[in-house]
Amino acid sequence: MDDAFARLPGTPEYAPGWNRTVVTTPVAVGLSLAFALGLLAVPLAELFMGAWQDPWRAMIGGWRQVRSALVEDKPWFNRVVNANRATLAAIKHFETTLEDSSQVIGKIRPATLDGLLRLGAAGSEEAYIGKNGWLFYRPDIDALLKPADAVDHAADGVAIFAADLAERGLRLIFVPVPGKAAIQPEQIAPGKFTEPLRPDGWSRFAVQVDSAWRKLAVARGLEATNAPLVFDPAALLWQQKTDSGQAQFLRADSHWTPSAMEAVAKQLAAATLGILGGGPPAAPESAQLLHIDGIGDTARMLDLPAGSFFLRPQGVEVARSSGKPWSPDSKSPVILLGDSYTNIYSADDLGWGSAAGLAEQLSRRLGFSVDRLSRNDSGALAARQMMVAAAAKDGDWLKSKKIVVWELAVREVIGGDWQPVSWEAPVPATSSFLAVPAGQPIEITATIQSIASIPSPGDTPYADYLTAVHLKDLRTVSDGKELDGQALAYVFTMRDHHLLPAANLVAGQRVRAKLLSYAENTARLDQLNRSELDDPDLMLEEPNFAEWISPAAP
Repeated sequence: MDDAFARLPGTPEYAPGWNRTVVTTPVAVGLSLAFALGLLAVPLAELFMGAWQDPWRAMIGGWRQVRSALVEDKPWFNRVVNANRATLAAIKHFETTLEDSSQVIGKIRPATLDGLLRLGAAGSEEAYIGKNGWLFYRPDIDALLKPADAVDHAADGVAIFAADLAERGLRLIFVPVPGKAAIQPEQIAPGKFTEPLRPDGWSRFAVQVDSAWRKLAVARGLEATNAPLVFDPAALLWQQKTDSGQAQFLRADSHWTPSAMEAVAKQLAAATLGILGGGPPAAPESAQLLHIDGIGDTARMLDLPAGSFFLRPQGVEVARSSGKPWSPDSKSPVILLGDSYTNIYSADDLGWGSAAGLAEQLSRRLGFSVDRLSRNDSGALAARQMMVAAAAKDGDWLKSKKIVVWELAVREVIGGDWQPVSWEAPVPATSSFLAVPAGQPIEITATIQSIASIPSPGDTPYADYLTAVHLKDLRTVSDGKELDGQALAYVFTMRDHHLLPAANLVAGQRVRAKLLSYAENTARLDQLNRSELDDPDLMLEEPNFAEWISPAAP
């Protein structure tokens, strides 16, 4: 035998007597038992601590949703497709519930992940670690790696929406906000950078929007003066970073700093006034500077232990108007349609103060209040649906509008759903929907007709989440009186990155709920991240806010 091969493990020369090793029965049994106990230790611990209850309910609920989809009064093909969707959703919800309810994981994961982030520079499923404690939201980086055809598809979608608005006498200013890695690449990658990072094909995005719109303008007979304006703030933010030497994004958050937002608001106000026919922006009204200490959404999303290096507060200065409190003006000629880049510094739930966001800063620079429709994580489709739904509810609402400023994160531009939205008013439903009056909460029992998707705590940087629920067979708890019609309600299914009991609700379940007026709670609810029901007509119904929904007593 060749000397080299003779030294390989498993040969007599390497380990004489290896083929004569004898394992006694007691040793074999002992090793097998130890191995089996190792495998069963975690499931047995979870069983002992009661962690099986929520996953079990999720599994039963998923089966009910699949069964409900199979017996719908629809063609067999639609039933199969809907059942398949329900199955996929049920599997995802079961996995999320299993992970979120695990007592063992809950005790081990935070410290383990913190150690990996500190020592191994490891990331997680939804975050990458940068230099000096910087954290990056993974979808922002993934958007930079998308193929060029994603940009082409988005340009067509923006052009179609701009044409829809032009038919109604409105002009679109589209503001694609670059992600953190595009403006702060030096905090995550080696080397020297001289310009913002952009997705493949992004350099032609504005030209493609204009080209697609011109074709639509000819086909629809639109005025050239209503052509959309693409206001890309990437170059402005890069220049401000270069000139000031200051970061334009928060260290452990996915959003921009107050100074970056204010710089964009200033230039955006100038572009808006130019379209309206006014002069340059006047000096903004006086503002009160407030110091805010916050912990980034990306860091909070990771569920790290208290005292973690990555949970260090970061201080910022925000400018809040010293005059009367700001509020959106429904009669304003300008409406801001936006996502969390609009809501940051405006909505308390994002952790960086309130009343100082993009809408407030834009209003200060314009000299008048704008109207606002904004929602955290509102993607390409959801934002346009919000606009359409608001217009359908109030036929006169759009008449005062001249400009739609649409702010949208680049990650949503690249990866968004750009299917066209229908502006046609649907035929009114024959059944009425319950709308709880302000100041008159009501407790009811009902059956869940359908429920929107449930969030995954580790998949979103937003701490709180609302889920839409369609209720039928309503009865008052106080006297058991049957109520006519149905009800649409939004209920919290996640708070502070943890699923709530309402996350286990399923279609067909009999429940008890406390409903409040949604209009009375609009200020704190409208901007929150949420999931909607598949039926777009339900978005036109007056919703309620469910303070809680729980299974009804048998």
